Amino acid sequence: MRVGSALGLAVMWRRGIDWLLNDEFGDNRAAGSVNGTLATDGRNVRTVVDTYASTELIANGGFETAGAGGADVFGSWSEIIGSGGAIADETTLVHGGGHAAKLTGGGALDTQLVAQFAVIPGLSYILSFWEQNGTGSGAYSIYDQSHGTNIRSYTSVSNATYAQTQDTFTVPAGCTSVQVYLYCPSGNMQTCYYDDVSVLSAQGLLSQSGGFAVFSGGKAVPAWGDPSLQYSSIARVAGRMLAASLTSPATNGHEIEIGWDANGLGEASDASLGFRPGLALYAIAISPIHVGDVVASTAYKLALLLRANGSFALIKGGAYPGWTLLYVHSTPGTAAIYPMISNYQSVSSVDFVRIPQQLWLPSPLASDGFGSAFGTTDSAGHAEGITGGLGSGGAGKAWTAQLGTWGVSGGKAQATALSGGSAAATIDAGTPNVLIGCDVFRSAVNAGLVCRYVDASNYIRAIHDGTNAALVKIVGGVATTIINAAATYVDGARLQLIADGTSFQLFYNGAKIGSTSTISDAVLQTSNLHGIRTADTANTLDNFVVWARGTEGQYSSLDQWTR
Repeated sequence: MRVGSALGLAVMWRRGIDWLLNDEFGDNRAAGSVNGTLATDGRNVRTVVDTYASTELIANGGFETAGAGGADVFGSWSEIIGSGGAIADETTLVHGGGHAAKLTGGGALDTQLVAQFAVIPGLSYILSFWEQNGTGSGAYSIYDQSHGTNIRSYTSVSNATYAQTQDTFTVPAGCTSVQVYLYCPSGNMQTCYYDDVSVLSAQGLLSQSGGFAVFSGGKAVPAWGDPSLQYSSIARVAGRMLAASLTSPATNGHEIEIGWDANGLGEASDASLGFRPGLALYAIAISPIHVGDVVASTAYKLALLLRANGSFALIKGGAYPGWTLLYVHSTPGTAAIYPMISNYQSVSSVDFVRIPQQLWLPSPLASDGFGSAFGTTDSAGHAEGITGGLGSGGAGKAWTAQLGTWGVSGGKAQATALSGGSAAATIDAGTPNVLIGCDVFRSAVNAGLVCRYVDASNYIRAIHDGTNAALVKIVGGVATTIINAAATYVDGARLQLIADGTSFQLFYNGAKIGSTSTISDAVLQTSNLHGIRTADTANTLDNFVVWARGTEGQYSSLDQWTR
C-alpha cells in the first residue's frame, strides 16, 4: 500500500499493525529535497547525508596551487600553449585569493587551460567561473570526453571587470568524463584573465520516485554513507526489528545496506546487512562477514533483529524463497541507535523501511549451557535462554552419546572417554538445514561440532585443531577435507557452521573460514542429528545452539511486517 493518503492509513490500521517506523516513499521528491521530510507514518523525520551537490569537481579552481614549473603553470590543470601564446600566474588582477590565470593569445585559439573531472551520466552540473578582459576577451567550451563531442561548443565571454559566467549542462548517457576548456583571446598578443572556476552537481544522489527511495552512484571519490538515509534514534530493546526491501546493485563493487548506527554519522556501526562487492551478502557487526550471495538488480527483503547484545540477520528473495537466517551476532550492544540505509556507489532502490512496535526474536531448536549433568539441553546456551522471555527456548532436547561417553565439568561439556579416537554427542533438531555453534576450549588434537550425523562412518564435522579451522565429511568411513584454513586459535572463541541443502559455510571467531562449499553426498542430506565432537578428553565445549536455517518456513511470521 502506498500510504500517504487517508485511505492508505486506514488500510494500514485495519491490518492491526502499529509501526514505530513505516516509510513507503509514496511521494516523488527530487534529489536534495528529501532531507527533513516526514516518513509515511507522519512521525519520523528523514535525515539525509548527501554531499555530492556540494562536492567541488574542479581541483585548484582558484589557481592558488602552482604546477611543477615551466609549461606546467598550475597544479591539476592541463595547459595547451600555442605558437606565440602564453599562460601565466597572475597575482595582481585576481578575483579571489592571491592568484588568477592570465592567458595570452598568439593569433589563434590554441592556448587553453583544460580541467577534467568525473561525472555521472544523466545528471545536471553547474559550471561557473569569473572572467575579466585584458586587451581581449575569453571563451569556454564543455567537452564530453567519453564520446569525443561537445556538450557546449565554443562560447565567448567578455567583461570589463571580473564577472561570473554560469552554465548548467546535462551529461549525456554513457558519459563519465568531462573537460572544461578556457580559451585565450582570438587576437595576437591579446590577454584575458580567469579565476575561481567551479563545477558542482545541480542535484544530489538520493531522491524519491515511484514509491522508492532511489540511490544513485558514480562518484569519483565514493564514501560509505554518502548518500545515506536515517531516522531518529531509538532505545535498544531485544526483539526490535528493522526491515526493508532493497534492490541489489547492478554493478560489482557497488554496495548498499540496512543497519543500526551508533552515532548517526551515515554509516551503520552497530549492525548492518547488505550487498557488497561481488554481489555478496555481508552481515556486519565488528567486522564484515560474507554470509551468502545475491543476483544483480534483484529485489530482496532484509531484516535485522536486535538482541540485548548483537543481532540476527535474515533475508528473503531470489535464491532465498523463505526467510533465511544468515548469521547471529553477539556484539555490540549500543543503547541508543539510529535505523538507516547506507550506500556506497550503488544504483539501488529501497522501499518499505519498517520497524514494527511488536518485538520478535527467533527461538533456537536446541540450546545448552551445560549447567548441570549431561543429558538434556537446558536452553542456557544463548543469551535469551538465560534471561528468559522473547527468543528463549531450546530446552528439553535429549543428548545421545554417539561415540565415547560425555559429562559436564565446570559448566562445560567434556568427553570422559573416547571411542576410536573421538567422542561425539547429538540432539535431534528436526531439520538438516541449520546454523549450529559452540564455544571451543581446546587443549589437544581438535574439537568442535558434528552435523547431519548418520553413524560413525557417515557425518560432517567442523573442528579447530589449534592452528586451522576445518570442515570434513566422513562418507563410508573415509574422511575428506572440504575446508582447511589457518584461523588463529582463541580459547573459548565460537565455531559456527551453516548447513543449507548441499551448501556449507564455516565460521570461527567472527570470521568466515574458506569459501562457501558443497557437500552433495546423498547419505549426508537428510539427517537431523547435530551436536558436539572432540578428539581429546581434555577439550571442553560450551554454549551449544542450533538455529533453523529457515528453509522449511520457520521464520514466515516475519511476512506480517514486511512487503
